[in-house]
Amino acid sequence: MKRRLPPLALPAARVIPPLLVALTLSALLWGCDSDPNGRDDSIRPFVFSRSVYLVNGRPASTPDSGVAWRFLHVLPGGSAGDGSFETPFNSIDAALVEADAGSVIYIHPSPDASFPGFTIPDGVLVLSSGPRQFLPTKRGPQLLPSSGSGITPTITGTVTIGNNTVLSGFNIRTTSGPGVQGTGIDNVILSRLDIDSPGEEGIKLTSVHGTVDITDNQVSNTGDGPYDGILLANDDGTVEATFQRNTVTHTSGSGINIVSTNVAKTTALVADNIIDQTFFSAIKYFNRDKSVVEATVLRNRTSGNTRAVSQDAGIRIGVFEESVVTALVDGNVITDNTSNGIFMGTELEARMEATISNNVVARNIGNGIFYGSQENSEVAGLIQANTVTGSQMDPEFPFPPNAPTGNGIFTGSRDDAFAEVSLEQNNANANMVSGIYFFVGNRSLSDMNIDGNQALGNGASGIELVVGISSPGAGGGPPGPSPAPGTLQGTALVFNNTVSGNAGFGPTPEQGGGGITVRALTAARFDVDVRGNNVTDNANHPNALAGIALQAVAVAQLRVGVRYNNISGGEAPQSLMAQSVGAVPGGVCLDLQNNLADKPYILLRAPETDFQAAFANNAGPVVQPAVPVAPLGDCVVPDLSR
Repeated sequence: MKRRLPPLALPAARVIPPLLVALTLSALLWGCDSDPNGRDDSIRPFVFSRSVYLVNGRPASTPDSGVAWRFLHVLPGGSAGDGSFETPFNSIDAALVEADAGSVIYIHPSPDASFPGFTIPDGVLVLSSGPRQFLPTKRGPQLLPSSGSGITPTITGTVTIGNNTVLSGFNIRTTSGPGVQGTGIDNVILSRLDIDSPGEEGIKLTSVHGTVDITDNQVSNTGDGPYDGILLANDDGTVEATFQRNTVTHTSGSGINIVSTNVAKTTALVADNIIDQTFFSAIKYFNRDKSVVEATVLRNRTSGNTRAVSQDAGIRIGVFEESVVTALVDGNVITDNTSNGIFMGTELEARMEATISNNVVARNIGNGIFYGSQENSEVAGLIQANTVTGSQMDPEFPFPPNAPTGNGIFTGSRDDAFAEVSLEQNNANANMVSGIYFFVGNRSLSDMNIDGNQALGNGASGIELVVGISSPGAGGGPPGPSPAPGTLQGTALVFNNTVSGNAGFGPTPEQGGGGITVRALTAARFDVDVRGNNVTDNANHPNALAGIALQAVAVAQLRVGVRYNNISGGEAPQSLMAQSVGAVPGGVCLDLQNNLADKPYILLRAPETDFQAAFANNAGPVVQPAVPVAPLGDCVVPDLSR
C-alpha cells in the first residue's frame, strides 16, 4: 500500500462572492429583474444632477468609503459637453480623459452608437444603459435611470482593462486582438458583453489577481488560433473567479480555459454556462508548477465540441507537476461531443480529490467519464449518481488494454500512481464498450468501491476490472516496468449492482466479457469481493465468457470472493467462468458461496497453474472440465464488505 498524503476537504457547492474592489466597490448586482430592496422604482426619486446621482435628494455614495460616486455622462452623437447629466460628452474618449478612480462612465441610449477600442483607467466603471444596471451604494444597490433601454453601443476594437474596473453592456466587434484584455491587474467585472468574431480570444486575462467576475456574456467565433472564448491565466498570487451564465460558441480553442501555474492559488466557479462547438475542451482547468486550485463546475451545458488531443472533453481538469486540486463537478449536461464527456487526471506527483456527481453524459466519442492518475500522482474521490450513456470508441485509440475508449466510466491508475475511488448509484448504460471500466497498469495501486450502480446494455461488460495492464508510457513511450510477482496492485468491492443485457464483446474469446469481468494480468495481485449483485441476461456475443468471468493470466494472482449473487440468463453456456491460465506463482484463489445461478459454474485450471477454491451453498452445479482445483487452504480471499 502506498503512502497517502493527508486528506483534502472537498469544496461545497457555492457561489463565489462578487467583486470586492480595493477603492470603492464592495458589491455589484447585475441583471436583476426588480429592485433588490423590494421597492417600487416608480415612486422613488432617482435623478441625475450634474456629476452626481441623487437618491431621495442625497448623492449616492460608495458603500465602503462613503464618497459620492462621480458620473461622467456620454450621449453619443450629441453636442460636445462637459460630461454632466445636463451637457454630456458626445464620445467615450472625452470621458476617459476626465475619469479617475471612483468615476462611472455612463453611456445613455443612442441608436447605432459605436466607439473605437479604449483603455479603462484603474478604479473606473464603464456602463451602458442597454441592460438594467444597479449601482452599489451605502443604501444598497440602486437602479440607474435610463438603464434597461435595450440599446447597446458597439465597440469596434479591443478594450484593455485596469485594476478595480467594470465593463458592462456592450457589443464588441474587433477583427484584431482579443475582445477584452487585461494583464497584471486586480479585481475585474465583465458583464453582459456580446463579443463576436474577435481576432483572438473573446476575453483574455493574464496574471490577474483578487476577484474576477465574468457573467452573462456571449462570446462567439474566436480568431484562427487556437484562441479560447474566455481565458484566465494565473501565474502567481491568488485569484477568486466566477464564470456564470455565459454563452460561448464556435471557438478555435477551449470555451472557458482556466490556467494556474507557478505556485498560483486559484478558486474558480464555472456555473450555468452554455458552451457549444469548441475546438479543444469546452471547460478546461490546466494546473501545473505546484499550483493549488479549487474547481467548482456546476450546471453547465456543453455539446458539439471537438477534441484536439485525446484528453479533451466537455469538462477537462488536468493536474501536473505537484499541483493540488479539489474539485466538485455536479449537475452538468454533456452531450454529443467528438471528445470525452468528462476527463480528469493527474500526472507528475500531482494530486486531485474530486466529487463527480449528478451529471448527464451522453453520446460522446471517447469515455463518458475518465478519472485517473499516472506517473507518481494520486486521485481520490466519489463518482456518484451520474447517467452515462452512448459513449463511442474513438477510432484513433484502440480496444483495451492499451488505451480504451467507448466506456461509460473509466477510472484507475498506471505508472507508479495511486487511485482510491468510490462509484455509487451511477447509470452506465448502452455504451459501446463497458459500462464501468477499472484499470491498474504497470506498478500502480488502486482501491475501488463499486456499489449500487446500474450497467445495462453495454457492448462489452457491464463492469470490467483489469489489473496488471502493461500499458504504454506517457506520451506513447514504452511500457513501464511491472511489479514483482505477488505485489498487491488493486482491491475492489463490487456490491449490490444491477448488471443486465451486456453483450460481452471482445476481439477474441480470450478478451470477451459478460456481466462482470475481472482480470489479473502480468504479475499483479488483485483482491476482489463480488457480492450481492443481480447479473442477468448478459454474455450474448459469440466471444462472450459468462455472466461473471474471472481470469488470472501469466504469473498474476487473483484472490476473489463471489458471494450472494444472482446470475441468470444470457446465451453463454455457463453462469460463471473462472480461469487460471498462467503459471506458478500466479493463479486463482476463489471463495464461491451462496450464489443463485441457472447454469453451471465453470472452474478452468490449466496444467502447471495454481487454482484453489472453496464452494458451498450455491444453486447450480460446479464443473471442473480440466485439472481439478485444489482446496482453498490457507489462501486468504478478501471479505471487503466488513
